[in-house]
Amino acid sequence: MSFACAPNVTSMVAERWAAALAPVLRPGEEILAFVRIARFEPQTEALAVTDFRLIGFESFSMEPRRIVLEAAVGDIQAIDIAPGPKTLLVTTSAGRVNFGAVSREEARFLRPYIDYLVEASAGGLDELPRISHEVRAPQPVSANQPVLADRRPVKKRRRSLTRVYGSPMDDGSWSVIRDLCGPDENPWMIVNNAGVGFLAAFDDRLLISKSQANLGGRGHLTTRFLYSEIIRIDLSVGIVNDVLEVHTWRNRDAAELNRANTLPLPKELQDKVRLDLDDLRRRASDANRPPVSMWKPPLKPRVVEPKTKPADGLVSEIRSLADLYTQGLITDEEFGEAKRAVIASHTRN
Repeated sequence: MSFACAPNVTSMVAERWAAALAPVLRPGEEILAFVRIARFEPQTEALAVTDFRLIGFESFSMEPRRIVLEAAVGDIQAIDIAPGPKTLLVTTSAGRVNFGAVSREEARFLRPYIDYLVEASAGGLDELPRISHEVRAPQPVSANQPVLADRRPVKKRRRSLTRVYGSPMDDGSWSVIRDLCGPDENPWMIVNNAGVGFLAAFDDRLLISKSQANLGGRGHLTTRFLYSEIIRIDLSVGIVNDVLEVHTWRNRDAAELNRANTLPLPKELQDKVRLDLDDLRRRASDANRPPVSMWKPPLKPRVVEPKTKPADGLVSEIRSLADLYTQGLITDEEFGEAKRAVIASHTRN
């Protein structure tokens, strides 16, 4: 266990405090620093900064009562050090809490940790900031107590929820993922081939990010594939490496030409990733398949026109001709020809 100590805390005392807090820390929680603090009601012996919260504690108390005060990342709204007698005031959703008095040197030591906790609570921090030259915490009292720089506490527990196959992910690769996802989003699976690239699977998409170092470039070339675009996902067996290939509706474009839709993988990964690749294929298939309904609306009734004119039409026309004949407007011959024509037309239809 390694942590930084304020100037008035010896390594021996810090080790004793760490042992006292160990049973009451949460799984995966790490202590970053110790500061001696003065508070009488409730009596507080010291302050511990962890990668998850600020803890005021009394090391000689019984275990359940050892933590006297606490404020966790996500609940912290502000941390102030009041002028005059330096008092550490922490504002949370429940109100302002006085964590006790600290000296000027302790306040200076605490400042980077305070900034970290506030930024982490706001959701804008993935790792502890490096201490600037203007605000530098005192050097630790022993070699096994590193300063704040190079510690990455906040999202490592979130990262631990991701199944990672292949090589461990470095910070640069995690940074690529962080830049392409939401603040509370995390891939559920990663397949990583160190020095080549990685595949990261989210709930609605997957990313293939390939290192450009082998091509003389810098950084990663990352391509996004929505599940709704994916036709199939293949894992081809090669002599040296297997090749994972994502086929989409928009393949045969630039993504396929520069092989951005492929990722070479070590052969030993094939059996390890098989189940999750099947899950990927299922997600892509479900996203591509439109909902199917067996119900069909009834057909509209068809209106069929009769092929023959109704009989009353024939009678009506003959009556009209008869009226003309009675009035002397047509001759016997004309009446007979007209009547035959009318009958013939109705017979054809």
